[in-house]
Amino acid sequence: PNKKPSEKFYEALQLQGFEVTARPLRSRELGKEGYRIEKGVDVALVTKMLSHAFRNTFDVAILVSGDLDYAEAVKVVKELGKRVEIAAFKGSIERELKFLADRFIALDDIADNIQLER
Repeated sequence: PNKKPSEKFYEALQLQGFEVTARPLRSRELGKEGYRIEKGVDVALVTKMLSHAFRNTFDVAILVSGDLDYAEAVKVVKELGKRVEIAAFKGSIERELKFLADRFIALDDIADNIQLER
């Protein structure tokens, strides 16, 4: 069967040795308009980041999000001696989270270099 572009992207990351956490979108009704939202991604990512940091299974965590909800987890992971690099679009990263990162990667600057194998 044909894979969605996101599935191909996740698979390419996994082949490179990255652990990918993805959750299916769920429908939620809001008045007459329904929309699809992610559920459980924040908790899943924080749980994995912290558990792997405590088990000492990585040296550098790369968080692809600009959501300030991750700030406390990033602080704890850094207190455990790990580096945290954050990749996000410039307009979607919270200032405090950007300054917590050991390195910030602006996806805007590298988007043209990212491509999927077809």
